[in-house]
Amino acid sequence: MILIISGMHRSGTSLLARALNQLGVYLGPQEKLIPAAEDNPEGFWEHIGFLKINEELLYNFGGAWDFIPKFPENWQDLPELEPFYDRANGLISEFKDRPLWGWKDPRNSLTLPFWKKLLPDAKLVFMIRHPLEVANSLNKRNFFSILNGLNLWKKYNEHWLNAAENSNICVVHYESILFNPEKELKRIAEKLQLDFTSGQWEEAKSVIKPNLKHHWVGQNSTDFEKRFPEVNKLYRELCCLAEYDPVTNKKLRHEFKNKIQPSVKKTNLTKKNNTHEKPLISIVIPLFNKLELTHQCLKSILQNTRYPNYELIFVDNDSTDETRAYLQKLKLSNVKTIFNEQNLGFVEGCNKGAEYAEGDFILFLNNDTQVTPGWLEALVNIMRHYPDCGIVGSKLVYPNGKLQEAGGIIFSDGNGWNYGKGMNPDDPRFNFVREVDYVSGASLMIRKSLWQKIGGFDQRYAPAYYEDTDLCFTAREHGFKVLYQPESVVIHFEGQTAGTNLNSGFKKFQQINRQKFVQKWKEQLKKQYENNPRNVPLASQRNVNQRILICDPLMPMWDRASGSLRLFNYIKILKKLGNHITFLARVGSTDTKYKKTLQQLGIEVYE
Repeated sequence: MILIISGMHRSGTSLLARALNQLGVYLGPQEKLIPAAEDNPEGFWEHIGFLKINEELLYNFGGAWDFIPKFPENWQDLPELEPFYDRANGLISEFKDRPLWGWKDPRNSLTLPFWKKLLPDAKLVFMIRHPLEVANSLNKRNFFSILNGLNLWKKYNEHWLNAAENSNICVVHYESILFNPEKELKRIAEKLQLDFTSGQWEEAKSVIKPNLKHHWVGQNSTDFEKRFPEVNKLYRELCCLAEYDPVTNKKLRHEFKNKIQPSVKKTNLTKKNNTHEKPLISIVIPLFNKLELTHQCLKSILQNTRYPNYELIFVDNDSTDETRAYLQKLKLSNVKTIFNEQNLGFVEGCNKGAEYAEGDFILFLNNDTQVTPGWLEALVNIMRHYPDCGIVGSKLVYPNGKLQEAGGIIFSDGNGWNYGKGMNPDDPRFNFVREVDYVSGASLMIRKSLWQKIGGFDQRYAPAYYEDTDLCFTAREHGFKVLYQPESVVIHFEGQTAGTNLNSGFKKFQQINRQKFVQKWKEQLKKQYENNPRNVPLASQRNVNQRILICDPLMPMWDRASGSLRLFNYIKILKKLGNHITFLARVGSTDTKYKKTLQQLGIEVYE
């Protein structure tokens, strides 16, 4: 049996998918599911392979999840979609040995004709939620206007209803599964003819947490019904399919809200002081001698890291100075020390240190670095807000204040280029989040699940050089992006540990390992830019569709003016379509949050 799980964004589809997973529905291996994020702490439960196909289908017709394209009639039969069908069939074949499987993606609501053509016997599971609650959630998370949110809700649900005709369907109301999980789960199981054990049943009930509901429609929703009759009519129709009566449940909704609200407040108050609400970061620092550098590195971490939940793992490669004694004297509860009996080099040292990592993310940091305020929070924020990001790296700056690297470029001959080297680190070109070829292992964070899937740094690059570049290329092979985060600034005393002479010491392996890298990635390197300085601006950012310049007197102040909010949403839509956007504000703004927000969305900003 195959389940296609759909529903408008912010409607509880993640909760439904997780509950179905506990009842025995296989959603794919854990490493291929998008991890949790700040706005979805229990996880998205979306398979990245199906999500990418859906995103590219929408893009093929000129749209995105929040900019619904105008599909031509019978669009699923167009010959141009054959490559999509080939990819989808390949993805589906990975589940051939699973008797009960499915996938969840709100975008299924829009692309359902495509999937029904491939899987005509699949059962369709659809989650609904009151349209005003969805619109309020989108307003808070995405700065959408309420009207825009309601319009999106209407289109998602209309698309699904039209495509689901003559199919085996199961419609679920968000409040049904929250108010009475036992009754609703039994209804869903009967509707889908699911067999499950008592243990699976208890696990499914345990994942339903009512205090995650933050948006409520008031007990009197007459105003909404009068102002948006078409939306309300569609909502009532879907409620009937979900066997949910919105009228008789008004009182129950009010009582339920009052019942859980105290626990919601309590959760919000305690979260501020509970470090475990934030994912644990394992910082692995390999080192050999140079005690003064290690001391300054540790000192900077302790002084400039406000992120509350991290551990430090020092890997001493048989230092001959006072390093061992120094590490042994450290009296910090979050520090682990590993002492090797020989110098294993950077690659093996990092791999060994990672074996002791307990965090959700592993961050490799050179001991010849000094971190600056906010460095770690900035990296974590990228991982939280970009679920398809597998690796993120810092902006590296020389001790003299000049830029060392703002993400790396790899040319078709395997040679690397430190983007922006020697330039002003405040230049707008180096201060927006970008997808890049690689980031330096001097400060590199990776999802632990991805690290384990890859198997760590490739030992062929031991003792050092090109292991970080190879890791980034491998992450892309697994469907993840590599991003550069300019808000994480790390001072790097380049060459202090490995030297600078290409003909001696560890540094000589830079040329040796380039040949190994070229041999391993020769097919992928054919797609890279040729080694020419003129190609640097284009090569500095991957996967750019078109380049768009937007000029305005001011930054888009989305929380102050409706016109600014509209422009802000247009910018986000254009960005989601794969475009590089340069925003020029002729006057700018005294409040830096507007500029920073754009830069964190991947917008190049000038003012």
